[in-house]
Amino acid sequence: MAATSVIPLYRVLWLEYAALAKYKMKTHKSGAKRYKISGSGKILHRQGWRGHLNTKKSGSRKRRLEGWTELSPANENKV
Repeated sequence: MAATSVIPLYRVLWLEYAALAKYKMKTHKSGAKRYKISGSGKILHRQGWRGHLNTKKSGSRKRRLEGWTELSPANENKV
């Protein structure tokens, strides 16, 4: 009588899981450095217009541009 092999169910499920979990999306590193997710799930970004020519900008304007601000809903699908 020939012996038949029976694969346990957990082994079959593990092989299917391993096949699905094999490939991962790589993180776009420049985007990861430019944006962050807040605790409540909002996408935050740094504001521009602070790179150079800052002597002619007022202090209140420069303070307003510092820090993280919420990304507009129109741009959320691009990020």
